[in-house]
Amino acid sequence: AVASRVELTWLTVPQRDRAHSAGVVRAASVSGDGRYVAFTSYAPLSAADTDSLADIYVLDRTTATVTLESRLVDGRPLASDCGHPSISADGRYLVFDAILPEASRNVIDVVLRDRVENTSRRITLGQRGELSNGWSGQAMVAAGASAVVFTSSATNLTPDVDVNGVLPDIYRFDRASAVIERISLDSRGVQHPGGSLMPSVSGDGRYVAFSSAAPLAGPRNNGSQQQTTAGRRAAIYLRDTRARLTTLVSGPAEPPNDVSTMPAISADGRSIAFTSRAS
Repeated sequence: AVASRVELTWLTVPQRDRAHSAGVVRAASVSGDGRYVAFTSYAPLSAADTDSLADIYVLDRTTATVTLESRLVDGRPLASDCGHPSISADGRYLVFDAILPEASRNVIDVVLRDRVENTSRRITLGQRGELSNGWSGQAMVAAGASAVVFTSSATNLTPDVDVNGVLPDIYRFDRASAVIERISLDSRGVQHPGGSLMPSVSGDGRYVAFSSAAPLAGPRNNGSQQQTTAGRRAAIYLRDTRARLTTLVSGPAEPPNDVSTMPAISADGRSIAFTSRAS
């Protein structure tokens, strides 16, 4: 047997966030070598944090410094709760959810921050650069920062018709080209009725795992877009964005008899872990 020592430490020493909760989904994200930890906190851990809203911070474990990341380029903090941070393997790129300052608009967007260039930009935009017409969130940046995957209820992120309407779908943002593509499709590129959530992306951005109630592969996919979503249980799918193939992960032989959610894919895309109530 090999014994290993696990060291537990407070990241925000001393712990000042009285609003922290064990039930918050993905309130922290760690870089590839463990040096950088991105996390959400209501506590003002920086002098630049002058409000009581949730902010995104990054702890550098080498220098023992904490920096406020959820702010505008001019240094002002965002006037909304921010959450769901995801940091790249090298700690340079960071994505998170936030409501950006716009007149008469109260919609959550995904922000991509370059911590080296000190730039922040909204990536959830329409084809012509227009603002999205629905919320976006649950973003995750690939380890190599080539892509960002996220969930969105917007219908104007891609040029094709969104048959799901306001039901959420999974999207992939290519950082080099700034192009957004819908991921929650079957292997023929067809969208089916049913909401999709909780994307997870491989290290190179090629493979995306997600939970969906849409019949995208396996015995539930009969080729029809007119199927009802009533009684359909969410399952785990894997999308190969290079080969354009979608595979049913949770229950390849028969439809699962209960929901499967929260997939996590390995860096090489070979393994997927998920939670399920199916027997």
